[in-house]
Amino acid sequence: MDAMKKIVFLTIIVCIGVSAVISVILVDSLATSSIPDVQRGSVLEKQRVSENVSRIDLANGQKLFVVKNDALFSRIAVNESYVFDCRIDFNNKITIIDNATLIQ
Repeated sequence: MDAMKKIVFLTIIVCIGVSAVISVILVDSLATSSIPDVQRGSVLEKQRVSENVSRIDLANGQKLFVVKNDALFSRIAVNESYVFDCRIDFNNKITIIDNATLIQ
């Protein structure tokens, strides 16, 4: 009977340990993930937020961000419509623009 209790106890400890490891890996992978997204809209305003971050305000009220890409930021014109290839950054809770295609 004592051997059975030890086996059950060790099995429970191992299951709890494995569950903890899986939880840590899952939380870490979700925190560092970015999901691709596509946004469309007309640029209402653009402005620099900091040295490496710029914000693009769309006519529909969305705010998109350009991070460390001055060439892309300068290529986007106000009062023009674009299709934006973006990714959602869950750490900073922002949508980051990777590419912008002008709609003709």
